[in-house]
Amino acid sequence: MDSFDPGEFFTFVVCAVISVFGAYRWFRALIKVRPRPGSAPVRLALWLLPISLLLLLQIVLSRWADPVVRSSRFYDLLFLFGGGAWVSGTVFLMPWFGVDVRIDAMEQGNAASAIAACGALTGTMICYAGSNIGQGDSIATTFIPAIGATGLFALLWMLVTAMTPVAVTIAIERQTAAGVRLAIYLTIIGSVIGRACAGNWISLENTIHDLFVMSWSAALATIVFILQERMIR
Repeated sequence: MDSFDPGEFFTFVVCAVISVFGAYRWFRALIKVRPRPGSAPVRLALWLLPISLLLLLQIVLSRWADPVVRSSRFYDLLFLFGGGAWVSGTVFLMPWFGVDVRIDAMEQGNAASAIAACGALTGTMICYAGSNIGQGDSIATTFIPAIGATGLFALLWMLVTAMTPVAVTIAIERQTAAGVRLAIYLTIIGSVIGRACAGNWISLENTIHDLFVMSWSAALATIVFILQERMIR
């Protein structure tokens, strides 16, 4: 950690604290909540999900991140903790989008909610992982695109939540098919937006340009998904 400047060290500590606290809340809930009959597949998916996402991120960091990150275990750990913080933040904010992992998936064994949560967490992790691909001058050249990508991801998801009944269909009616559709949609737009953020850092203006120009298919997918859900309803 001697190579960290004060800002990098502060970021490391904040991300580590958020990651550890988020992991504690997640796994503590899984341990404490009494399993419902038939909920074993849901609980297994929720046990494996955060571990799988961090393994995916580690593969990206070890193969396609900045050479400085690939050659330093401390920078690698910093961005790995950053991924943990991204997952924790997503879990915290998901109830605003109608998907409450603890209440719906963990406590009530709602498979539709668990599937939707898997898609949401996968989508946001892909946004974050894509921002780690390429070279940059500082850690800000990773976190700035990641924030922009996740913000666009959240905006599109919020439009879906506001303009369709999919959240109610998942949480109240427990329609597994709706959870699958939402999970696929969120994974697709996360992949598109994550790809838009990948690459070497040039400038903030270039990053914003690429994010919006290369994410047009995510906007198209959102329109299609909204029309589809309204027609199904």
